[in-house]
Amino acid sequence: ILKEGFNAGHYDVEVGTGKSIELKEVFEIIKKETHSSSKINYGAVAMRDDEIMESHANTSFLTQLGWSAEFSIEKGVKKMLSMKD
Repeated sequence: ILKEGFNAGHYDVEVGTGKSIELKEVFEIIKKETHSSSKINYGAVAMRDDEIMESHANTSFLTQLGWSAEFSIEKGVKKMLSMKD
């Protein structure tokens, strides 16, 4: 941060790809990678009125520092699961 000339201080840094992904997709990736036969009952509980439907990381600060995500969600899940042993 100092090398790039940013003022000393505190920064909120959002880490991610900058793209949103549905939780359902994340769950299905985890289910596939763990070879789970679990049945996920999507929609079993009604959504609340104030439910956040879409969110993504603002990666503009990290981009200024020359950082970008190295892994897709699929590769990230595989890497995380391979570290469990």
